[in-house]
Amino acid sequence: MAIVIEDGSIVAGANSFITVAEWETYLSLFGKTATGDTTAKETNLIKAQRAISTRYIFDGSPVEQAQATCLPRDWSRKIKGFTIASDAIPQDFKDAQAELAFDIQSGSDPFANATEGVLGPLTGDRSKAGPAEVQKTYGSGGTTFDPRSMSNYTAANDLLRPYLGAGSSGLQIKLGRG
Repeated sequence: MAIVIEDGSIVAGANSFITVAEWETYLSLFGKTATGDTTAKETNLIKAQRAISTRYIFDGSPVEQAQATCLPRDWSRKIKGFTIASDAIPQDFKDAQAELAFDIQSGSDPFANATEGVLGPLTGDRSKAGPAEVQKTYGSGGTTFDPRSMSNYTAANDLLRPYLGAGSSGLQIKLGRG
């Protein structure tokens, strides 16, 4: 799949905020390298953009209902003290995509399915009423279950935090009375 860059004009089929060349330039500033062929690099960028567009809850609302990515947006408040144009792609989003793509390249998967937890599936559970006693037995093969899995991506979270709609993780939504 080829990269289609969202530039703020609501590009049909957009799937990235940055090009492979921009990603490689960003990584070089931090002593990192994008690996793989062009297709692998594009795939990492597309996955990173998808994670940003689907796993975070941002302030404001998309400019059009059918746009392909979370940007552009009509921001409902100032970000870092400034008004952001509704046709802008903030540099923080580009940098966050670069960071997430590098994490994905390194083996992280923001879309991985979770199982019952790091201890594996529960295979035995024993309780005792007086003096309290609890015994749990776990099998092997489980993977880490973290309902806030995006919390593992510190660099991207730090870059995107000012744009989040509610809470520091973006996993809360603001409710209002009617």
